[in-house]
Amino acid sequence: MAWDGRRTVPWKRLLTEWCVVTGLVVVVMVLATNERRPAAYAGLLIGGLVYMAFGAALAKFGYQRVTLKGARAQRDAQAAAKSASAGTASSSQAHRPAPTKRTSTGPSQRPQKKRR
Repeated sequence: MAWDGRRTVPWKRLLTEWCVVTGLVVVVMVLATNERRPAAYAGLLIGGLVYMAFGAALAKFGYQRVTLKGARAQRDAQAAAKSASAGTASSSQAHRPAPTKRTSTGPSQRPQKKRR
């Protein structure tokens, strides 16, 4: 797709995602490292700006990630379509192949050992 300046950028979503990820990274940095340099935290801020710019550019090109709500709706629609077609498609399903000596119908078909 081509760049379209009229497309909206989901700033709230981008900011929320960045805040959640940054919060988790800060927690890991505080708990896992002994080094507490301000440059590391400044790097998170700069990374956030890059993330926002990249996400805005992708949105202007027309990219939209599927939300969890949209993914659930799509999954439910596919399940409903599958269950609706299951009643009509049961006759068109493949039949089981005929049993062979390798695919017996159970332990009752095996030759029994001779008892002494």
